[in-house]
Amino acid sequence: MRHAVRAAACVGLVVFLSALNAAHAQVSPTIFSVGPDQAVARSAVTIRAELRQLDVIERLAVLYRPFGSSEFAVAEMDIGGSAATATLPAEVVLPPFLEYYIAIVRRDGTMESFPVSQTPDPFLLPPPNTLRLPVRAADEPAQILFLSPETTEVLDAVTLMTTSETNAWKANFGVRRAEAALLYTMGRDLAGAYNDK
Repeated sequence: MRHAVRAAACVGLVVFLSALNAAHAQVSPTIFSVGPDQAVARSAVTIRAELRQLDVIERLAVLYRPFGSSEFAVAEMDIGGSAATATLPAEVVLPPFLEYYIAIVRRDGTMESFPVSQTPDPFLLPPPNTLRLPVRAADEPAQILFLSPETTEVLDAVTLMTTSETNAWKANFGVRRAEAALLYTMGRDLAGAYNDK
């Protein structure tokens, strides 16, 4: 029995370390972070990428498409200091989100994308997981837009509260638990349960 428990523990450790390595492999060697966190509808938005390894970068471009479009458009990025920027026109910034990714051409001719993928040419084939920039209406107050879970996906209340806390914490470091917004799931108000914790 002890051997079975040890074997199960070893398998669990191997699975954990494999998942950790897979997550670590997703870190971009070229881009440290991107922004902004949201945009206002029908207003130009500037995509900014914080860079590392500047000496290996030849060119960067944002490939983007508004909600409902099938084709990606290309906007070249200007590199200045340790960042690259590209301003996207107001007519493509439409609710609920703007989908985009960044294509990187290195000085040695190889290409990569952000988010990281195995796509050999990101100008021809987008990565499977693109970035989504939430877009809110100009007259709408800032809010959190949940694009997941799907309406058919079951999500336990602890996960929902944790996700909400994380989003609120990142958005505004001054948020207190007693000031939480309403939380709904399946038409049921969970704000009371959230504020009582």
